[in-house]
Amino acid sequence: MREMLLRYHRLRAAVERAGRAPSALEAADRQRVEVLARRSLALEERVLESAEAAHCEVAEAVLEAALATLRERYADTPGGFAAAMAAEGLDGAGLRAALSRELRFEQVMVRVGSPARVSDTEVADCYHAQRARLCRPETREARHLLITINPDYPENRRATARRRMDAIAGRLRLWPGDFAAEAARHSECPTALAGGRLGAVRPGQLHAALDGALFQLAAGEISPVLESPLGWHLLLCESIQPALAPALEEVREKLQASLLGQRQRELQRRWLRGLARPVSA
Repeated sequence: MREMLLRYHRLRAAVERAGRAPSALEAADRQRVEVLARRSLALEERVLESAEAAHCEVAEAVLEAALATLRERYADTPGGFAAAMAAEGLDGAGLRAALSRELRFEQVMVRVGSPARVSDTEVADCYHAQRARLCRPETREARHLLITINPDYPENRRATARRRMDAIAGRLRLWPGDFAAEAARHSECPTALAGGRLGAVRPGQLHAALDGALFQLAAGEISPVLESPLGWHLLLCESIQPALAPALEEVREKLQASLLGQRQRELQRRWLRGLARPVSA
């Protein structure tokens, strides 16, 4: 039976590590998977020999649901689920036994971590400590106009392209409300189809020369002519949405779940360290 269990652990380790069955792995990957499989089986044996495991049982309905999920994962495998399991040396009875043990292992680990608690004060402290990281960055609604530089075309040679862009920029200084129309008529960027609209832009999304200029503009302001490796550019900053930190209530559940998960994992690690037999390869 232990060999059958080891085959299941090989399959699980291979799928988790490489997204493929053990039989489809290269030799080096198979060796790494073998080490992982032996470790995970040894850990499972230690856990299921513990006093806590005596209180954990897997209901038949839960086992059947887990088997159904596994079957779905291999639905598109040539020959289907049974053939995929047979290729890894797993028969029906062996698979059920291995899966039942895995589910019992998970129950034990949940039981061990269940005393973990997180107070509202701890969530609030975490929020204030991470407020800068949680902050949504400033974004700007922007439009863009591009005249490319391409020496193969007379109208796009560097000096000519710059004169074309200067003429557009001159008109926009007089009639800034025409930016979308000018972009639709003259821009050589795909956004011309939408009047140059870039949508909401976050810092770092554009080429550095454009990004720096856009985030210096006031709402409604048009940039000077800018250059990038693509050519000459104009940007319009239509509106500014300032950086905004979410309220505590918006992220309370997420922070609480994260802290609780950390506490549960720490309880599990401490409990595992207390088990007598070390995990071997």
